[in-house]
Amino acid sequence: QNMPIGDSKFIRNFLKENEPRLDLRKTVYAPSGEKVDVLLSQLSCPLLLVWGEADPWINCRDRSAKFRQYYPKLSEHFLKAGHCPHDEVPEIVNDLIKTWVLSEWEISSKNEDEFGD
Repeated sequence: QNMPIGDSKFIRNFLKENEPRLDLRKTVYAPSGEKVDVLLSQLSCPLLLVWGEADPWINCRDRSAKFRQYYPKLSEHFLKAGHCPHDEVPEIVNDLIKTWVLSEWEISSKNEDEFGD
């Protein structure tokens, strides 16, 4: 019988210490790492973000604004997808990544030619 995720029996079973789901539980309930502002302040390379507008866990527009606040030179795309656009619309995501990588490579090549880096 399939139980919905919100079902408390499902949650109790998921959290049992002796269940083989322990590795997943460690991932889900692991301590959080550095905050986004700290991580983005350390970043010096191009950044591509692909957001699913129907993500049930985060508001991508709000999160996007936060990322832009700390790293305004990022490239981003909002897709008609959920939390995993790479699974839901892989052709679109693959094309975006390919186009972005080629564009960044062109920019990098031009800078090397211009500045001799």
